[in-house]
Amino acid sequence: MTGFELETPRKRIPNTGDHEAEVDEFEGVSSKNRSWRNWFLGIVGLLYFMGMNMALFIISQYIYRRIQINEYPNKTFETGISFCGLNYSNPDVLGLAHVQELAAGVNLRFTLMSTTPSIIVNVILGSYTDKFGRKFLMLFSMSGTLLRILICLLGAYINMDIELFGIAFVVEGLTGQVFAWLLASYAYVSDITHRKNRAIGIVLNAVGVGLGTSVSTLVGGPFLQAAGFTQPLILSAALVVLGILITVFLLPESYPKEKLTVVGSLGMLTIPMTRSIMTRMTGSDRQGALAASISFVETSCNLIANVGLNAIYQATVAYSRGATFFVMAACNGLSFILLIILKIGSRSSPDVKNSTVRPVSYIEKTSL
Repeated sequence: MTGFELETPRKRIPNTGDHEAEVDEFEGVSSKNRSWRNWFLGIVGLLYFMGMNMALFIISQYIYRRIQINEYPNKTFETGISFCGLNYSNPDVLGLAHVQELAAGVNLRFTLMSTTPSIIVNVILGSYTDKFGRKFLMLFSMSGTLLRILICLLGAYINMDIELFGIAFVVEGLTGQVFAWLLASYAYVSDITHRKNRAIGIVLNAVGVGLGTSVSTLVGGPFLQAAGFTQPLILSAALVVLGILITVFLLPESYPKEKLTVVGSLGMLTIPMTRSIMTRMTGSDRQGALAASISFVETSCNLIANVGLNAIYQATVAYSRGATFFVMAACNGLSFILLIILKIGSRSSPDVKNSTVRPVSYIEKTSL
């Protein structure tokens, strides 16, 4: 990637044995501990995102159905309504639009209840992966998602009040939500790859995440129609549990124990490639801090996007259902333009081409 190439400094750091190890500060201490088992990460991502996203889809449909029953308990709506040319004299059209507005409001509140605490949690815990390793944050995040699914499953089974479902989303937010897993997983990829192949590792991780998200929607819809709400939630929980078991028993820790560092808390292919650029410009002992910073931005963007798009949807659902898609397309177009400007600017800047990044120094355990 011309324009992002940086000089790679090398240094010697104390090892835990009787000899010193040469370290590439962009690539890590050694590749001797890398294993084919590291790539179980992709399977974990596939399973986790399948379970997590399927449960979100099922719960959103459950909320819609519960509101429809609560608002119109004795009403049977006409099915097969065409929304290409809405007939506003049809009471079914107006009724369903009202239900969608209410459901969007509930989903917005649940998003705020989940995303707001996760911003704080990810900033605090993210950089500590450079001290305690990557797996603990993956397991922490997946456990929160599992609790959210189980609480929602119980709520759907006992016909719990809709507002009480918010407890499940608060619990997940306090464990970092899905962004904590992404934070840890990309830091994990940085640990097990070299500077030259890091982009491939990041993209492969993103492919597993993307497949899990896509497959969950394809499977969740027909499964919901055939089996109702409870069984798809059970399947979602089982997928997350399987991901947790693989992480515990098969996925090895990637961060070397000898790399104890002091870090700061603030330390789909476009996103993985952007991550790749930033990780190549950052020292190996700062990957966790970098991931925490990226996660903070991602979580904040997710919060702003959900609030904004839900508000737009609520305001336009009755007469312009495609308004939110136009807004999303405009945001993607602006991102593309900014990326081009960044690429052109980096190529023409001699400071970037000739600069040397000096990451924070390693600190001996005995000196802490």
